[in-house]
Amino acid sequence: MLLRTWLELLQGWSPAFSQSRSHRRAVAQALGILTSFGRRTLSRAIYALGHQQQDWSAEYRLHARAAWEPGRLFQPVLEKALPFCSGRYVAAAVDDTRLHKTGRHIQSAFYQRDPLSPKFRFNLMFGLRFLQISLLVPLYRKQKASARALPVRFEEVPALKHPRRKAPLEEWAAYRQAFVIGLCSAKLWIVPRSSPAHAAM
Repeated sequence: MLLRTWLELLQGWSPAFSQSRSHRRAVAQALGILTSFGRRTLSRAIYALGHQQQDWSAEYRLHARAAWEPGRLFQPVLEKALPFCSGRYVAAAVDDTRLHKTGRHIQSAFYQRDPLSPKFRFNLMFGLRFLQISLLVPLYRKQKASARALPVRFEEVPALKHPRRKAPLEEWAAYRQAFVIGLCSAKLWIVPRSSPAHAAM
């Protein structure tokens, strides 16, 4: 029953892919990652599906060459969760997360503060930074349960490049605008249901 419901939810991934075989491959990889042990890597997902003796090139091409939109993978979750968010406002929790990387040729990786470092001395880590937005479903309004956070966005947010002192005014304006948007990314967003921001989610 749980697997059937999960597969029905993933049928909503279809509009994100240009080909049906890419959609089927993505669903299979998601199932492999869900049932694998240890680190959730693509190779372990292939092993969990029992395809370790087959050619792996098509599995990697899905992420390297196939045309699909990762942001639209969250759309089925958003569509099924919004009916539970009655009222004028929709609440979303925003948080950033960091992934350690070792490759020096990753374009958007940079040195940043390690969130696991002790308070008396911060450490640096080399990696990528992502911003996650989760929809807060207010289950407490109709039943004795706390709010549930459902992820609806997961976007990479690399560090802002500081313009040089003699940069054009347009470049400085774009930098200030991006900086303000970053400051406005608080831990909790309250968005009116009728606003354009709600429609964009």
